[in-house]
Amino acid sequence: MNKKDIPDPRIFIDQDRRAAALNHIRQDVELKKVRYSPSKLQILKIQLQYISKEYWSGQALLAAAAILLFTQYGVVPDKMQEYLIGASMLAALMGLVSVFEISRSLSWNMAELEQSCFLNLGQIWSIKMLISGAIDLCILTAMIFSVADKMKYSIFAVCLYILVPFVVSNVCYLFFVSAGRNSGRKWIQIILAVFLCIGSAIPAVIPRVYRTVYLPVWTAVFLIGTILLAIEIYALLRKLKTGGKELCWN
Repeated sequence: MNKKDIPDPRIFIDQDRRAAALNHIRQDVELKKVRYSPSKLQILKIQLQYISKEYWSGQALLAAAAILLFTQYGVVPDKMQEYLIGASMLAALMGLVSVFEISRSLSWNMAELEQSCFLNLGQIWSIKMLISGAIDLCILTAMIFSVADKMKYSIFAVCLYILVPFVVSNVCYLFFVSAGRNSGRKWIQIILAVFLCIGSAIPAVIPRVYRTVYLPVWTAVFLIGTILLAIEIYALLRKLKTGGKELCWN
């Protein structure tokens, strides 16, 4: 058979349909999620699921203690001094609940595991500290403004008297956590909390420290404590950002 007699096998290609098919494939590829990137709200919801029941129980106990303190002393104008001392001691305990929660990562080699997750240890701790800070500030705000009209001190002074123990105690708690795994053990933090509560109750023995003349001292302690707390948080997160070896291996 002559090759010239063989029919041409070429198939006619519709260029419009070809362009439409390629465009459809291109759109499907663009819509396909190659990398999962959850939103900040989704990340928050996910982390809330992994916060322990003990943490929520601790926060509930703190809130209940604040309510009990108010019902016992906050409604009686003559008991404002006792209320202020009790609120200061309670403020010194608030950071303990948060530290217990983040210290869970330092037990049973969980720090190494969490460091290798989608959210690393620094991101997880940042979210937990933000949640704890928001809850603690809500409780502190309620304790302060619920008795603001009954206090003989200014609202600024009352804020200082309660916030100073809160800030100083958090600096101490985080210092022991950042010192390494063994320093973050619960019994060490509990002993530290006892001493911090005793220190917060000093005005019960020396009530003159609440005088207006000492207000600049309270202000200075608060500012220094806030700066130290910011430095401590930055240093802690920086350790975690660089791999967290100091926390994971100590």
